[in-house]
Amino acid sequence: MDDAARNSEAFLARFNLSMHKLLECIGEIEPWEAVVLGGSIPEGLANRTSDIDLLLLGDIELPGKSPLPPIRTGGATIAFRPNLGPLRLQIETVPIAHLERLVRQMAEVAADFDQPERVRSVRALDGLDLRAIHRIRTGVGLKNAPVIQAWKRRLRCDLLPSYLLASQAAQQRIALEDAAGERSEGRWESALWAMQRCVQASASALLASVGETNPNAKWCVRLLQLHRLEAGPELCDDLIEYLIRPALQEPAQRFDHAESLCERAIGEALRRDPVVVARRRKMLGVARRQGVSLPGADAS
Repeated sequence: MDDAARNSEAFLARFNLSMHKLLECIGEIEPWEAVVLGGSIPEGLANRTSDIDLLLLGDIELPGKSPLPPIRTGGATIAFRPNLGPLRLQIETVPIAHLERLVRQMAEVAADFDQPERVRSVRALDGLDLRAIHRIRTGVGLKNAPVIQAWKRRLRCDLLPSYLLASQAAQQRIALEDAAGERSEGRWESALWAMQRCVQASASALLASVGETNPNAKWCVRLLQLHRLEAGPELCDDLIEYLIRPALQEPAQRFDHAESLCERAIGEALRRDPVVVARRRKMLGVARRQGVSLPGADAS
């Protein structure tokens, strides 16, 4: 039994629930469809107010009526079912057609990494799509496990850490430029707020470098704690301290401290992932030949 299954069984047992009880809320599904328990429970992040997050892969009609109208967002539908004890059941359905669209998008991402010099536009995945791929990658298969494994392969879940590292490193550079611009105008509150985003993106890039693909920023501190040893204890402690401590330093000192912290985190993250490093070097080389200046080019 892997960690995700152990985490799930232990948490559900606290509330006299089981995997079988969760499946009873779904009913029968087709052989080409599947059910995944995802979210905070299998990842060991859950608390007493956490939802039970089920991800349904397929064109599945849920039995009975929901007490709340479903939310349709992007290619998915999110519905809330009757509570299971003190816990609320949240069910997200991703139709086959949308999964096939994600397969094509992840194939484009893979091609971008393999041959970045041929990229004409950079694929940016939607936040909810990232969450769905992450849950397929890390969740517990409750029904039709072979179907889930097939989607993992087709969705290139193996590439998700490198994709997140690259995208978060890019977000860090954007936030740093925003912060520097506000600093130059003497707007310190706005500059330091932008630096907060910069540090969060740097932390996410560092986490991705050790295989953590949870895209939800609310778990940033918990994930740094959970991955402290493999990501680097001192660096994780410094990131956490910056994120949770009140701003006791002078604005300029706090800004400089955050900038240095981000450089350390991004540098360490890039050192761990040769796929992203190779892609970045190729893109910078193309940019130089075309006379285009890219952020961070001087650090390559």
